[in-house]
Amino acid sequence: MANKPIVCAKDGIDITGCRVSLYPMKDHFAQQILTSIEKTNTSAVWQQTDLFSTLFRGEAPSVLDAAAALFINAYESKTHLVGEFTFSKGCPGDTAGDTFLNGEQAQPNKGKNLANGDFLVDCKYSFYVFGENHYMEEIATIVQLAETHGLSPRSAHYVTMLTGSASQLFAYFEAALAYAHDHLPHYVLEATVSVNSPSKKRRCHMTKWALKDVIMVGIASLIFGVIYLGAVHFGLLLGTLLTPFGLSVLANEFIFGVWFMAAAFAGYVLRKPGAATITEMIAALLEVFMGNFYGPIIFISGFVQGIGTEAGFALGRYRRYGWFPLITGAVGATITSFLWGIIRSNFINLQWQLLLAIFLIRLLSSLFFSAFLVKIVCDHLARMGVLNSYPIANDQTITVQREIV
Repeated sequence: MANKPIVCAKDGIDITGCRVSLYPMKDHFAQQILTSIEKTNTSAVWQQTDLFSTLFRGEAPSVLDAAAALFINAYESKTHLVGEFTFSKGCPGDTAGDTFLNGEQAQPNKGKNLANGDFLVDCKYSFYVFGENHYMEEIATIVQLAETHGLSPRSAHYVTMLTGSASQLFAYFEAALAYAHDHLPHYVLEATVSVNSPSKKRRCHMTKWALKDVIMVGIASLIFGVIYLGAVHFGLLLGTLLTPFGLSVLANEFIFGVWFMAAAFAGYVLRKPGAATITEMIAALLEVFMGNFYGPIIFISGFVQGIGTEAGFALGRYRRYGWFPLITGAVGATITSFLWGIIRSNFINLQWQLLLAIFLIRLLSSLFFSAFLVKIVCDHLARMGVLNSYPIANDQTITVQREIV
């Protein structure tokens, strides 16, 4: 069954096509596929279903909308489902027929896709650019879009791996196709999307600790323990300089983010639950052993700061990396440490204006040191190959930039 075709490139509109194949891993799979086709609104695309797949042709947003709906409509909470997608635009052998083009770029399934696409999926995809000399830069741009959509791109041989909700994934594909449509004469995007896979390998890999992880925690704790102790003495010097201005109480706040860096570093590099908190606590303990005059209470501070930073990675379920967990972790550590300060340092007796100043300065310091500075340093170390044995080395954005350089 197909919609009435309209002449190719009517009013300058290009044709985008997508073939979708669905593979429900159960006995009575045919009904699941047919039901999905029936539920998908194809009023904005040309559609044809054959023995192998369903083909959509038309304007890029409409084609993506139909392809996403076909997969989301086929989803069942207890069934392993795999979808194969091939998006293409600009093929020299393409014909004018079998299209639906009216310039409206309608997306009749979008509301339902957003409402029903909140389940977690894994995806591998490859993006191919044709007719462009600087194709690697274009591929890098496409991959970086995945990070902005919270999909934490990871490199593997010949593909990029993504994890996120179905609605996140197809929103990313929509942005990628929009960019490609405006900048590239001919491209192909091949994607395999999986949901409810019985494989537990990814989960085991995320939670299992290896000797190299323990060694990294030890090295990072020692390095940051020294840095933390140095920051304590620098804070004293800064307090002395600010005393004539009556601002000595704010001295440590300007550098407070330094004391969150161990947690942020470990969480971003190791990418395992608990890495941020454990590293922060050990760094604090080593700081005490090296002569921090505040004493053992610093160990408790390390725990408080660690769980605040850990919260940023936990919010992304230890699958979302890039700026998001570092920024949210910096905010989390600011909040937990501020609450601890009310208890430990009796902040509650300070004027609210001063409390607000302490919080805001600490927040800015945290964003600079434990988010911006940690990411810049870690990404640079990864590009140099220093962290090749750790999960951060699999970031596709870092890998692509390394290849371009």
